[in-house]
Amino acid sequence: MSWVITKKFIYIVTIAILFCSVVIYLWSDRPVEIVDVHYYSGKDINILARHFPITDRGKLNWWRENERKILEKYNLPENDFSVYIWDFGDGYKKLSPYDAEDEFYCFPDIKSESKCIKKDIYMSAESGGNYYRMFLFSGSGYFYQPKKDDDKLIESNNFTKLNQDKSHEKNHYH
Repeated sequence: MSWVITKKFIYIVTIAILFCSVVIYLWSDRPVEIVDVHYYSGKDINILARHFPITDRGKLNWWRENERKILEKYNLPENDFSVYIWDFGDGYKKLSPYDAEDEFYCFPDIKSESKCIKKDIYMSAESGGNYYRMFLFSGSGYFYQPKKDDDKLIESNNFTKLNQDKSHEKNHYH
């Protein structure tokens, strides 16, 4: 049996590609929804969000557009902060005896039994004084150094990926 590409086949494939492109565009263009925020030690916060960008580039762009607003709104020191942005997913959950505790992060400031979310972090952003900004994602990270003349961030070594070992992830992602 030989394969013959017909006009009908090309038409169907073209329509399918266009449909998928529109769906992906509409899905990725949804605004980020910040559902809840939890403060720790005056300089660390956990932000629970939905509809976060998929790509590392999209996450960095979102952070750059919203960093100033987040620091001001949540009264975080500009040069010494850690912000963890989590996928809120299905919302808060009460852990059952069958849940693996290491797969969930429970917020101690919530008094209800439903105070845990699945450990699915979108990103973290950390500041080390005037010296650096660090962004970590699932399995990768980026390091920036602030410019001294205009306070904008510049890419260090063209988005040099950092090696993110599990001990660092465990310490920073609770």
